[in-house]
Amino acid sequence: MIRLHEQKYQSNNRCHTTQYVCNEQRRYCQQNNANTRNQTPVHCGTNYSIIQKSNKSKHIWSSVKWVGGFFLTYITTLVFIVFVVAFIYGMILALVNHPFSIVTQVFDNKNFIEAIIAITALILMFIYISYILLYKQCIKGEEIYKKPEINTLITSSGLTFLISLLIRLLAIFLVYFLIVSMKNYLSTEEILNAIPIEKPNYLPSIISSVLCAPIYEEIVFRYGLQKNLDKIYPKSSVLLTSIIFSAAHLNPTSFVPILIISLYMGYTYKKTDNLLYPTIIHMAFNITAIIAQYTSSVMF
Repeated sequence: MIRLHEQKYQSNNRCHTTQYVCNEQRRYCQQNNANTRNQTPVHCGTNYSIIQKSNKSKHIWSSVKWVGGFFLTYITTLVFIVFVVAFIYGMILALVNHPFSIVTQVFDNKNFIEAIIAITALILMFIYISYILLYKQCIKGEEIYKKPEINTLITSSGLTFLISLLIRLLAIFLVYFLIVSMKNYLSTEEILNAIPIEKPNYLPSIISSVLCAPIYEEIVFRYGLQKNLDKIYPKSSVLLTSIIFSAAHLNPTSFVPILIISLYMGYTYKKTDNLLYPTIIHMAFNITAIIAQYTSSVMF
């Protein structure tokens, strides 16, 4: 009886040995042993391992749901808006008996497509910001957007803006001097045809790229993806999130620049645990792209 009592006592106190260093494991063992007092003692190591695997699967699945849900929501919203606009436009054409195709008119007009993308971005921003502010922050009590340190916010976003703008403008001037140096060999038209320069409609671009996209992309990739990955891969969560974030833009030529800025945003979020910082940095980075596009359209 004495020997049996000693075995039970030692088993109940497994959590206090030095091999269970992890605080979460120690808390789990203590809680279960406290709840099962005078019963068969809980084997903490085995149970915690099972719980740990279960939590890992849960966080991976949560990450997949955030990213997959984002793309599904984006595509669904975009298709819905296109069909609604096409239907309204078709009704107008039917009233005036206009003969040409609705589909051609919708998809051949670049400004029209940019306007639809901007509307989609506004709807997505409304969906995600409502979910975060009304449900997560107000009802659940999570502190996702916190009051920032103004000096830190201005410094981080300001440096991002200046460095990004400098690099983009430097690239534009290098292309310009390349064109000037090649004028003796090729015509200006041939050179410009070889270097495609986009001239966007600036208002939809500002709405979608500068105002809306940073908000819902940071919610999805930083709060949704990185925060879950951080619980299972704390050392590589920022890198993994940045790779997925860069690949999600589906632009191979911009993969490296987006990866670099994403690493910075991810590191900032991990250190501050405040989603406001990467969101403002993201906005500062995207606005330099609009400035660079405008500069290109003026110079070329």
